[in-house]
Amino acid sequence: MKLITTIRSLVKIIMGDDEAHGYPHVERVERLALWIASHYKGQVDRELLLISVLLHDIGRFTPKANEVNHAIISAEIAEEILKCLGYPEGKISLVKDIIKSHSYSLNIVPKSIEAKILSDADKLDALGAIGIARVFIHSARLNRSLRDSLNHFKEKIVRLPNLMYTEIARKEAMRRLKIILDFIKNLEEELEFIDKVDKTKLT
Repeated sequence: MKLITTIRSLVKIIMGDDEAHGYPHVERVERLALWIASHYKGQVDRELLLISVLLHDIGRFTPKANEVNHAIISAEIAEEILKCLGYPEGKISLVKDIIKSHSYSLNIVPKSIEAKILSDADKLDALGAIGIARVFIHSARLNRSLRDSLNHFKEKIVRLPNLMYTEIARKEAMRRLKIILDFIKNLEEELEFIDKVDKTKLT
């Protein structure tokens, strides 16, 4: 569809190759969303879902992202883009709701199946081995220490499986959670080992 192709091209240009939150993340979320949607045949507006997925994080790449929740900014930008492309106003409102309800920190309960799917797909990409990689890519940019990153896993990432709305995503989230928990255990053990080493006896 021409509309989706146009939006995708725009998103690629704006969001770039950032594996944590850029187009590679969007592409993974898109595939996860379509996989989840395949279990809800006849219930999902595919166009609405794809547009929302493509634009869900676009607000992260604006100066305002440091001041306002990225999902709110993304919804505003999505509105402007879709208006320019002649998308129906009623559907623009739905896209904005879907985008805003994917945010972890806004804690908005998704109203539609499309919103539930985007929320689940986005959170799945924060779990498992990919989720671990994304945390450390982002931590490097924030100059976050290993211990601070460890706290991020404990305070946020391990909670994500409980926030899934679809059964198929919940099952995959639990599989990916095990990877996260094993990693946390190993990182904690290695940090504790280093802490116990008496430097005075090594000189």
